[in-house]
Amino acid sequence: MKYFSSFIFLVMSCGSQYVVNPNTQILVTSQYENEPERIISSTSCNSTASQRKMSEAECAVSLYHESEKFLNVGKKLMKKNLYVSAQTEFMKAISKLKESKIRLNVAKTSNFDDYVIVMHFGLEKKVNERINLCERLLRSIKWQR
Repeated sequence: MKYFSSFIFLVMSCGSQYVVNPNTQILVTSQYENEPERIISSTSCNSTASQRKMSEAECAVSLYHESEKFLNVGKKLMKKNLYVSAQTEFMKAISKLKESKIRLNVAKTSNFDDYVIVMHFGLEKKVNERINLCERLLRSIKWQR
């Protein structure tokens, strides 16, 4: 019995122990066959600054601008040779842009005012160009690591 209790104590003390850091972020990724890895996010387009309901086009524009923040942070991290962190930022930007692209497609077909906004500002082209830029930066990170 003495050895058994010592064994239980030893097993319990060897378990995983960690301190939860409040500054950490958890990202869930998904990867399908022959496709790049994507971040799964729970993004909603209700702005925290203004609690009004956005149209699909406004939401797409908001997501486009959010992606720019991630892109800029990723570029700064690349200059500091923090490639894994930069890769994460670029993946976040791509996920925002992909969601923006989906919302643009919905906006074009659901509401004429949204259609005019999308076409007048060339949002589809801008979103596609930024997606291509992020994917190029991700490829360059693979070569630099």
